[in-house]
Amino acid sequence: MNELNPPGMNLPRLQAMLAASPMIIALALLGLVLAYWSLQWLTPRPIPAARVAAMPAATAPAARQLFGISLRGPSGGPASTVAIKLLGIIADSDINHSYALLQISGKETLAAHLGESIAPGIRLAEIHEKKIVLDRDGVLETLSLPEKNSITGSVPHG
Repeated sequence: MNELNPPGMNLPRLQAMLAASPMIIALALLGLVLAYWSLQWLTPRPIPAARVAAMPAATAPAARQLFGISLRGPSGGPASTVAIKLLGIIADSDINHSYALLQISGKETLAAHLGESIAPGIRLAEIHEKKIVLDRDGVLETLSLPEKNSITGSVPHG
């Protein structure tokens, strides 16, 4: 029996250590699992950055009106509040060669082409058949040709 037992090694002690090793491994794994979940539950979560929602295009005009800003397009723009009177429109098939005949402050008469600055902060944005659109510091305003009075208008001969 001495030949089976190496010197300085106790066989029952070796058997006890081998029998306890699965228990030690299981306890080590349990400790790792507990440490992992403790860190998951107890560490503070990063706060996600707030997403900025883009304002849908449909609600933008309503929001502008709510705050007293009116930016309507050329088809339904508000009447102009500037001291400019539309006297006539000289239209060409090429829009770049079209002109609007304007009277500024009841004194000066000006023939302005598309994109031209009429007065400080006022630019001729669009020319249509019977109206023009002015860009007044980003606010679009419509000037229409004056309606002809049916009494003084020309009568067709026929």
